[in-house]
Amino acid sequence: TLIIVPTPHEPEFSGEQRLPPERADFDMSAVTATLDALSGYAEPGCAPLAVVVSTVLPGSYDRVLMGHTQRLRYAYSPCFAAMGSVEDDLRAPEFNLIGTPGARRCLELEEMYRSLNDAEIITTDVTTAEGIKVLYNSFIGAKVALGNLWGEMAEKLGMNVDMMHHAISLSTKRLLSPRYLEAGM
Repeated sequence: TLIIVPTPHEPEFSGEQRLPPERADFDMSAVTATLDALSGYAEPGCAPLAVVVSTVLPGSYDRVLMGHTQRLRYAYSPCFAAMGSVEDDLRAPEFNLIGTPGARRCLELEEMYRSLNDAEIITTDVTTAEGIKVLYNSFIGAKVALGNLWGEMAEKLGMNVDMMHHAISLSTKRLLSPRYLEAGM
C-alpha cells in the first residue's frame, strides 16, 4: 500500500517570514492515521507492506512512525517529481529510492519499479532514505534561491542573466557534477 498523504508544516515555518526560534516537525498525523488503519487489515502471518511516499524529515520513522508499524512491513520510498513534469518524472526518474528497517531488500517494491522504469534502484536504511529526500529537496531550493539572486543582481547591474545561466550550464566538471559534494576529507 503506497501512502501518499500530506505532511504539512505549520504556517510560521513556510519561509515567508523569519523562522521562529523553536523548531517543529512536519504534521505526521495523516501518515500515522493511515498506518494505524492499515494495521487493522493485518492478519496473523501476513503483514501488509506499508510504503510511505510522503516527504518526512530524517529520523521520522524512528521518532514517530515506528510505533505505528508493529503489525506491518515498512518501507520509505519517496517520489522525486516536480510540478509541471510529474508524469514524466514518474515514468523516467533519476533513480528509485527504497529505505527499509535494517536496509533489507524489498522485493515487491523493486519489482514494481522495474516494471515502471529502468532507473537505478537505491536500497538503504529508512533514516538515510529520509535524508536523501530532504537533501534532494534542499538542493533544489538552494539552486532556485541562487538563480533568483543572480537574476535580481543581473537586473540591477545590467548583466545578461541568460548568458550567465548558459555559462553555468556548461560547467559540468565542477559546478554541475558530483565533485565537491562528498563529506569530509
